[in-house]
Amino acid sequence: MAPAASIMACTQEEVFDVNLLENSTLEDGLAGWSPVGSCTALSVHNEHPDNVPTETINTVPDDYKPSGRYILAANRAGEDDGLRRPVSGNLRPRLTYRVAGWISLGDNVGESCEHPVRVNLRLDDAGIDDGDGDVVEGGAVCAKAGRWTEIKGAFRLKASPCGATVFVQGAPAGVDVKVMDLQIFATDRKARFRKLRKKTDKVRKRDVVLKFGGAGTISGASVRVMQMDSSFPFGACINGGVIQNPAFVDFFTKHFDWAVFENELKWYWTEAQQGQINYNDADALLDFCDKYGKPVRGHCIFWAVDNVVQQWLKGLDHDTLMSAVQGRLQGLLTRYAGRFPHYDVNNEMLHGSFYQDRLGDDINAFMFRETARLDPGATLFVNDYNVECGNDPNATPEKYIEQIGALQQKGAAVGGIGLQGHVTNPVGEVICDSLDKLATTDLPIWLTELDVCESDVDLRAEDLEVVLREAYAHPAVEGVMFWGFMQGHMWRQDACLINSDGTVNDAGERFIDLRREWTSHARGHIDSDGHFKFRGFHGTYVVQLSTGTGKMHKTFTVEKGDTPLVLDMDETTLLAMNHVEHCHGLAGWTPSGSCKLSVHDDPAPEMPPPPPLSATEDDDADEHKPKKPTGRYVLAARRAGEKDGLCRELTRAPAPNVTYRVAGWVGVEGARAAADGGCHAVHVEVRTDDGRPVGGGVVVAREGEWGEIMGSFRVDDENSGFATKVFVHGPPAGVDIKVMDLQVFAVNKIKRLRHLRKKTDKVRKRDVVLKLGKQANGAAIRVVQMENSFPIGACINKTAIQNPAFVDFFTKHFDWAVLENELKWYYTEAVQGQVNYADADELIAFCDRHGKPVRGHCIFWAVENSVQQWRLGDDDVNARMFRETSRIDPSPTLFVNDYNVESGNDPNATPERYVSLITDLQRRGAAVGGIGVQGHVTHPVGDVICDALDRLSVAGLPVWVTELDVSASDEAVRADDLEVVLREAFAHPSVEGIMLWGFMQGNMWRSHAHLVDADGRLNEAGHRYVGLRQEWTSHARGQVDGSGHFKFRGFHGKYVVQVTTGAGEMKHQQFDVDKGEGALVLDMNL
Repeated sequence: MAPAASIMACTQEEVFDVNLLENSTLEDGLAGWSPVGSCTALSVHNEHPDNVPTETINTVPDDYKPSGRYILAANRAGEDDGLRRPVSGNLRPRLTYRVAGWISLGDNVGESCEHPVRVNLRLDDAGIDDGDGDVVEGGAVCAKAGRWTEIKGAFRLKASPCGATVFVQGAPAGVDVKVMDLQIFATDRKARFRKLRKKTDKVRKRDVVLKFGGAGTISGASVRVMQMDSSFPFGACINGGVIQNPAFVDFFTKHFDWAVFENELKWYWTEAQQGQINYNDADALLDFCDKYGKPVRGHCIFWAVDNVVQQWLKGLDHDTLMSAVQGRLQGLLTRYAGRFPHYDVNNEMLHGSFYQDRLGDDINAFMFRETARLDPGATLFVNDYNVECGNDPNATPEKYIEQIGALQQKGAAVGGIGLQGHVTNPVGEVICDSLDKLATTDLPIWLTELDVCESDVDLRAEDLEVVLREAYAHPAVEGVMFWGFMQGHMWRQDACLINSDGTVNDAGERFIDLRREWTSHARGHIDSDGHFKFRGFHGTYVVQLSTGTGKMHKTFTVEKGDTPLVLDMDETTLLAMNHVEHCHGLAGWTPSGSCKLSVHDDPAPEMPPPPPLSATEDDDADEHKPKKPTGRYVLAARRAGEKDGLCRELTRAPAPNVTYRVAGWVGVEGARAAADGGCHAVHVEVRTDDGRPVGGGVVVAREGEWGEIMGSFRVDDENSGFATKVFVHGPPAGVDIKVMDLQVFAVNKIKRLRHLRKKTDKVRKRDVVLKLGKQANGAAIRVVQMENSFPIGACINKTAIQNPAFVDFFTKHFDWAVLENELKWYYTEAVQGQVNYADADELIAFCDRHGKPVRGHCIFWAVENSVQQWRLGDDDVNARMFRETSRIDPSPTLFVNDYNVESGNDPNATPERYVSLITDLQRRGAAVGGIGVQGHVTHPVGDVICDALDRLSVAGLPVWVTELDVSASDEAVRADDLEVVLREAFAHPSVEGIMLWGFMQGNMWRSHAHLVDADGRLNEAGHRYVGLRQEWTSHARGQVDGSGHFKFRGFHGKYVVQVTTGAGEMKHQQFDVDKGEGALVLDMNL
């Protein structure tokens, strides 16, 4: 007797991938094969070599080729006639067996005809082959003449039979059936899993290089990388009952990313009786998902299968049914516009055709077209079952692709493919083959209703792993939704992951283990080049860098890509890392040019109390802004010219594409300091190692006072040299420069934005109490904001409004307009006496059509190179312009408007000088009613912008950002910069509106500032802008409480409230939420 290990090895060799049907390739003719049916005749033939199939889903040697020999079953008298042969090997329980081979139809039918052919097994528990044993399905194909179709069947047995026979049957009487190389073999799942792990590594992972600045100073520092989210979502279906179960909610919220409603959005649920529409259950589930931050798939708008259609729909005539379909689309999609990122439009169209039979061939495409029109942001899916299993002739991948193509030809915006995934004993190769075929459509695929049915929970865990690994390893699949997971709360039995008491079974543990396997973490140390390398799954990460001075955290995203992802880690949260190291005395400081440096002590500059809601109000303020200056400063004396001053090296090279602040204090003194009114521009300049300036700041310093530095810079191109030194210079010869507490540090944008969200909530929102009366107790209520009281607009010109993509984005996403040039004097009267307002009139008419107010820009322009050669002027001319404008047209608000005021780096445009200009105009009788801050910015810094707004607010006038454009060649950086400016403006109580100076590529004054590409597609900055506008819009749902009240907190603006009574009656009323300190209490007369 052989040792046990040897027996097991032999057993394994016999079990896996060995054909259990002898004479499968007919080398011995018909030996072992016999006809089924009294008239059926079998014969062996050779296929022409050109027609022998060459592709197979099976794992075979590279030189494998089918035999080309086939059996022809002719003279068949019925669907049960065909051929059979005994299975020669022992069939073992708990193993999944494949049924493989090729089927075709005889030449006695036309090539356009197709018929289902089935492969079944009959089991004989008594050892007698009498054809009366239990039947096990082994696969089915939709066969055609002149083409070989591969069999992709599978089965699994619960016990070993005494014998088994395979049958091939199914086509109608008179149709000949051909069978080539029929095989039955057990699948080696472990070998398949090994292959899938390699495939997954290629499809779902990427090499990542994290580059940290200052390799010499942080080499060897500890790094920890943790994945926070995966870019591949898993979700589950929910219903009104399960969300009341704490164990269900606990597992769902911990282990799933998305949700789908089991029934509550289906038409038969929301309108079971004609005209009695009720979305209360769907609303409650949406509220639940909103609470836990779970996106929801919209399932489903229609369902094509006859037996799930309401009886009242079946009784309607053509026109009334069409009207009902249109009402369903209009009611559902206007109610939930923007809420569902996916919609299954007409469920199971491969298996049902109710609407097509009643309303015509175009109705399915019409449903897609109307859905796209009413909710253009949603991705629209086809959704069907059995496509992935290879055993349903009505649901082959080829038929699914044909259906999708037909819909698209009729204008249907099919955006995704849904495979339901109600599977039993799945086979990986079969699933993969279906996915490969569907991937040729270039549409994303989701498994939309996955449940794996098997009473043996150990086998269920294996089956689940088969499906999940195939889906996750396939590049066309973008998500998986489970059709339930808890015992007693599932459509199919024996498919649960957790038991009814909340305990996790083996299938659930397998799912959790796979999610854990598909999550990347890494630890290590920074190498001598300042790099940390790892390979990780696509998704969102946080990296922690630990050094002797503290810890840094930064989030980043690993997206799909074939090449290594190289990321520069800015030190945005490690604010202890000042890039100008403080040393004793003059250590590290050197003179620049001809001057002498010395260290002195002086009383620290006065720190004025911060204005309300300023940058320094609370704990979220920038920690690097000194609470109190030290009082020690460096003096640069005996300066011989404007370039002379002081210099010091940075302790580490700033990372590319990171915004850095330059902070501190400067002053002037000396014999020449009193010249020019005692005011001198002091430049703080950061330069690369090749001498190229990259930014800094400018301060207007006064003799005897300290001026705060509010500079910034960013190194956008890492190949052009790193910023290494800071220079301070600028005043004329003989003026001494004083520098106190100079700092260079990375901006903590994350912390700043967190502070701004709190500030925004205080400035732009208000508590609201809607009083509806006790008679409304329990009624469903929905509050929708229609308009925001904070307008955001954009400039337009004559060319731009001819572009449909420009007009589409402008009309959807902006509230106001401003004419780029067409109202300027040099445009309307380029030649003296030749006045032409035709272009301005055309643009104003355009704005009138779309209901957009227009800012008048500009009556005059003070900059000389923008003035016509003929001109006029005197000392009072500016005030006179305001006075005359107010007299002739007293209703508009009159603005001053200028640039660089918010930047902190233009000595000619400080907030103080702007306020002084306004005061002087007002003293001369000018009716200045608003302050325009243009906002042509580069690498903006939030607290610098906020400080400028604080200083301007002392004028007591509303502030508008009038010409915003944010320039950065890197789109991700541009999106971040845009968010900085928009959040600062929206959070500041003095700002009342924002105008963008263009938004579309090719239609902007500044390059690298667009939100929309020339082809109309949104870039990252555009998506960020749209996302912020959505964030700043309030919606609320719920029920009226026992006091007859409904409470919410919302942004200022116009709202509509909808109350649905118990009888299904809907009532609406509009109301406004204005600024105010206390809660707004409104009586609703509904």
